Amino acid sequence: MSENLMSKDCTRFAVPISRFEEGKTEKVFEELKKTGIKAILKNGLPCGILLSLETFKDCLLLLHGYHEKIYGENPSIKNDLQQFAAEVELLEKGQISNIH
Repeated sequence: MSENLMSKDCTRFAVPISRFEEGKTEKVFEELKKTGIKAILKNGLPCGILLSLETFKDCLLLLHGYHEKIYGENPSIKNDLQQFAAEVELLEKGQISNIH
């Protein structure tokens, strides 16, 4: 993906919804090509996400890869995830003190 959303400065990803109303849509999409993602803000709060086609394809490939790992040919990963989920449930119930 083009840039890391988890970086400390996410302001370059934010787009106030008013920019669409002001006729600056073309510029927003030019920026989208550079960043790969834009968070749409309404009244200062996130209300939607725009993804570039490249970023969207990357997300689909990533999700497909995770799906294959969980449900595909490697049952040990599925078993590990199920065991982890069971341990989290026991931890939440106070039946164990930590996850192994």
